[in-house]
Amino acid sequence: MLSTCPKCGCPNIAGSSVCAECSEPLIDQTQPSSLIRATLPTDGQPPANFPIVQRVAHVGKLGPNTIALYANQVDEPIMIEVRQEITLGRRVANSGIQPGLDLSAYGAYERGVSRVHACIRRTEAGLMVVDEGSSNGTWVNGTLLAPHSSRVLTSGDQFWLARLRLEAYFLANVQPVGQDEVKNRSSDLSRRANFSEWIKNRSELDGHDSALNSAGRE
Repeated sequence: MLSTCPKCGCPNIAGSSVCAECSEPLIDQTQPSSLIRATLPTDGQPPANFPIVQRVAHVGKLGPNTIALYANQVDEPIMIEVRQEITLGRRVANSGIQPGLDLSAYGAYERGVSRVHACIRRTEAGLMVVDEGSSNGTWVNGTLLAPHSSRVLTSGDQFWLARLRLEAYFLANVQPVGQDEVKNRSSDLSRRANFSEWIKNRSELDGHDSALNSAGRE
């Protein structure tokens, strides 16, 4: 069975991760969606970091909470907003557990990525990658994370979910949005809404009083 590239229409050998013609990520159509994960014989060996190349597609697009993730050799980044945390993994149909960011289109299955493999968490110390007990490991700049452990990310770092490579770019020194701040913002919005409703009601009453006064003068 051939896998057709959704971008250029080129037929590719079944199981290919990227298009041989244009390097567009391909979803492996030979794998049933009910499969949980692929196990890779990594033998504890770290994946080799690729040479650092200049990534520019995200320049001018980063907000305070934006993270640009470059997957494998794809030039266009995945732009995500992370105020507290987001899980990374691979969507599986009919599963009760789904990741916040589905990396299936980037060869997640054949590269050994778990359904919920890792997460990116914003903390006071900075952005962190946390392994979520993955089957094939999470690596940051060549260092394997112990299950459920974390490591601080620096903008431009490479990290691996099994054999799927990601590069992260983001603005530094952005603090997480805490629950107290969320509550305060909600309270502020509620107060504004109540004030707007009061102004509206007062305007209606003033209009009613004005109409009565006019009627009385007539």
